[in-house]
Parts: sequence; C-alpha cells; structure tokens
Amino acid sequence: MWLQFFAQNAHFAICLFAALVSMGICWLYLDAWTSRHDAKELFKWVGFGLLGISFLLQATRIEQTVLGQSVFGNWTISAAYITQALAFISIIIGQLIDPLQAVPKNPGLQQDEPQEKSSIKLPESIEKLLKPEDKKSHAVMPLLTLGGKIAIPLGGLSIAALYWRRATTGLERHYKPVARAFLFFAISDAIGLASVLRDTTNPLIYGWVAAFGWIWWLQQLTLLAGVIY
Repeated sequence: MWLQFFAQNAHFAICLFAALVSMGICWLYLDAWTSRHDAKELFKWVGFGLLGISFLLQATRIEQTVLGQSVFGNWTISAAYITQALAFISIIIGQLIDPLQAVPKNPGLQQDEPQEKSSIKLPESIEKLLKPEDKKSHAVMPLLTLGGKIAIPLGGLSIAALYWRRATTGLERHYKPVARAFLFFAISDAIGLASVLRDTTNPLIYGWVAAFGWIWWLQQLTLLAGVIY
C-alpha cells in the first residue's frame, strides 16, 4: 500500500514537473511572438501551452488500485489525450513553417550573386501537410481508440525528428536536447500503450502491464528523462 502511495505521488510530481517545463518553454515562445507576431511562433507557444495543460491533466490521474477513479473523473484522461494531440499538431505546424537557418556562404570573387534568397520554398511533401484537406489531420478524431493512442507517440517522434533536423541540417545546435526530450516522450507514450492489455486473463501478461508494474515504472522513468533533457 505504501509503495503504491509513493508511486502515485511520484507520477504526480513527474507530470507536474513536465507541465512546468512546458509552460516555461511556452512563455519563451510567447515572449518572442509578442515582439514579432510571427505565425511560426504562434503555433509553437500554443503547442507548448497545450502540452503543459496535457501534463497537468495527466497529473490528476489516480490509478484505481489505490483510491478509485481520478479526482475529476475519467474525462480527464480523454481531455489529456485530446490536448496532447492538439499540442503536437500545433508544434509540428510551427516547425514546418519555420525555415531552417541557411548555411552562410562566402562566394568571394568567384561569382556575383545575392547571398540569400528572399523566400524559401518548402518541400512538396511538407506543403501537402499544411493543406487543410490533408487527411492526416483526421488522426485526432479517434483518440479514444487504439489507433488514436498510437498517433500520440508518432506525433512525439515526428517532433523529435523535426527538431533533430533543425539542429543537424540547420545551424541551431541548441535544439538537440529538445529533440532527445521529445524522443523520450514518444517512448513513454509508446510504453503507455501496454495499458490496453490490463483486461487480459493471462496472469503473466497482467503482471507486466498492471498499474505500478515494471512497465508502468519504465514509462514514468522515460517521461522523467524527457523532462530532464
């Protein structure tokens, strides 16, 4: 009983810590947006703000083996999934419309051309993602199904890839820790999919995926690793 009580409080502390970090990043992007009012900054601060709200909702979740249902009811779990999905979509859009910093060129006396183009054309695959009729946006709808839950770790993985591309292909090397953080978030969400197996009648599988089991602890540790990054 005491171990479960400690585990529940650890879950609350980790999610609350993640919410505070997300809100801190949201504040930084919001400060940048207030001075320039760029759409890319708008999507970023809205995304991280929603992500902070999602972690805050996840912090209120109480496993039924301890005190019953969550404090605010089961709707908080659904609200957390929806908010996290919207946060990932907003962050992805903000990354896609934000062009990479061009590598400085020094042509010298070899050619007389402008050093920087006035506009940057996005790849065709990225432009398709930004179209309103893109079918991928409908992945937000079935969030309460297994397919919808799988979309959550895929969204985190996509953000990690976009930040890693910005840190390696571009010149913003300081985004590498952010890419690793979202990678850990994606791993944590993927591990969390094991909760759908808690209705199994196999005692061996249930021992693995049960609340406060070793898979549950692995999910919390990967989430903590993402927050620390």
